[in-house]
Amino acid sequence: MDTSWLFVYVNHFPIGKWFFASYKLYYLRIQVKKVEFHVITDGKQTVNELTVKLKMLHHDVDYIHIREKQKKASDIMLLVSNLLQQGVPKEKLVINDRFDVALLHNIPNVHLPGHGLPVEAVRAFDTHVRIGRSVHSLEEALRCEEAGADYLLFGHIFETNSKAALLPRGVEQLAEICERITIPVIAIGGITPSTIKMLKNVSVHGVAVMSYVMASSDPIAALTNLKEGVTMQKQYDVGIVGGGIIGQSIAYQLAKEGISVLVLDSHKGGTGATSAAAGMLGANSELENNDAFFQFAKESQRHYHILRDELSELSQINIQLVDKGMYKLAMTENEAKVLKKAIEDYETLEWHTKETVLQNEPHVSDLIVGALFIPEDGHVSPTHVCAAFSKSASLLGATFKENTPVHSIKKTAANEYTLSTPQGDYLCSKVVIANGVWSGHFFKQLGLEVSMKPVKGECLSVQGDHLNLEKTLFYDHCYIVPKGDGRFVVGATMIEDDWSTTPSLGGIQSLIEKVTPMMPSITSAKLLDTWAGLRPQSDDGKPYIGQHPEDDNIYFASGHYRNGILLAPKTGTMIRDLILKRKQNDEYIHAFSLTRKLTQTTR
Repeated sequence: MDTSWLFVYVNHFPIGKWFFASYKLYYLRIQVKKVEFHVITDGKQTVNELTVKLKMLHHDVDYIHIREKQKKASDIMLLVSNLLQQGVPKEKLVINDRFDVALLHNIPNVHLPGHGLPVEAVRAFDTHVRIGRSVHSLEEALRCEEAGADYLLFGHIFETNSKAALLPRGVEQLAEICERITIPVIAIGGITPSTIKMLKNVSVHGVAVMSYVMASSDPIAALTNLKEGVTMQKQYDVGIVGGGIIGQSIAYQLAKEGISVLVLDSHKGGTGATSAAAGMLGANSELENNDAFFQFAKESQRHYHILRDELSELSQINIQLVDKGMYKLAMTENEAKVLKKAIEDYETLEWHTKETVLQNEPHVSDLIVGALFIPEDGHVSPTHVCAAFSKSASLLGATFKENTPVHSIKKTAANEYTLSTPQGDYLCSKVVIANGVWSGHFFKQLGLEVSMKPVKGECLSVQGDHLNLEKTLFYDHCYIVPKGDGRFVVGATMIEDDWSTTPSLGGIQSLIEKVTPMMPSITSAKLLDTWAGLRPQSDDGKPYIGQHPEDDNIYFASGHYRNGILLAPKTGTMIRDLILKRKQNDEYIHAFSLTRKLTQTTR
């Protein structure tokens, strides 16, 4: 496979506290990628000539556009009928302008010129037809996408004899449209083996050709020449599967090192388990054993203070880190005895009597015996953290592709990896699996007998102007997190093996029953919202953070269970250091290894 190199020089380019070294060289290697090929008839051939030529071509193209402006409707009907009889699949045919012909022949694809029928009208008439639209500007493209078009044909890109009097719109305009538009964009106009190479760095979905193929004496050879000229897929140093807070943290840390990173997410980044979380940084409240897992969590918790400043400077986004601590409540003397014992092991913890607690937080229940005060256990806004990670990583060169689910990962002969998605294939030198509970699919695909199950967590939020609470409250795996704007987040249930993300009435009722003894006055608050997310749980409740035992270029960062937000910063730096082959804490390597002996029971 031919390889070309794209060199990008960055000279004294400041971003936040970092300065890229003078004349530091970055590169992206370009490889071949399959793109859609559309062939459009040129209106210069008879029905019989077109039938012969299109029958010959249809095996090697994705779509055939019947664009015969000068022909009568009866002639177009005859051509379509001939092609169907000759075995050309109707799914490959696209009828240009003549929506009536498409309807009569039950052709599922129609293309509308700028002067043709409105997209809205065709969509209203037939909700299933695939609608394409020719556009010539970004504004027109945005309007047509909003109107319901399924794809756009943009051009002309290069000089062409059919539009000799008009200036081509060029690759720069095409690139802008591809970046702004979410539906497929097909490039048209002057596409030849030499000009198609100029599209190698544009995220275009496909190309459409007319005269270069249709006017050729050997259309198959012409099409082959075009395909050989396609060099459109970037190869990335690292491909990350999953765009939640874990994947975004890893992307940010790698991008800081000048590594080219691609993040692929099935939906919009950070809208899965991340968006469902309350954002607690509960290292002490969630974890009980002073082991490697706890130390890892404490390091990650402290790292948020560094990230707050870094991400704010880069992205101008406040992650809303709140450092007012947490009260872990005791309702009985026995519970108080257990909590007081923790003070012996952790010098930063304090025991507060009932009187002290109520003096600090008057709305806490007066039935408590006291509370363990944990000053380090604060909280953040998960959605703001994700936004800051993704924006900062993007500024540092990372690429994010949303609504791009990865279906398979295959190793190539060159020891690289092809990540296959509905939007095309992506080549990466290394791969990180970080897509939460859905990582189990890739564990199996990559030959690992490692299980991952969902634990559904339901939450609710309320608002009460009369309520005042500064510290997070925690009792019996239930918490109240004050968000500073009058909102309080209450969570969370734990329902194993439930893949539903819809909260249940029973789940919300159980939360109300748990939270009421903690803060009785919360029952008069206004209910704002309810939601649910899926926590990824491993067999022992600890995450998998490390390398594939048989492939040093595949990494996993999954199974963070109840602690994804808390562990995101340290997970990002650990995966970064593994990829860069930096020295690691051996206890962490063992604790989160995919081959560790599972000595801890499921939590």
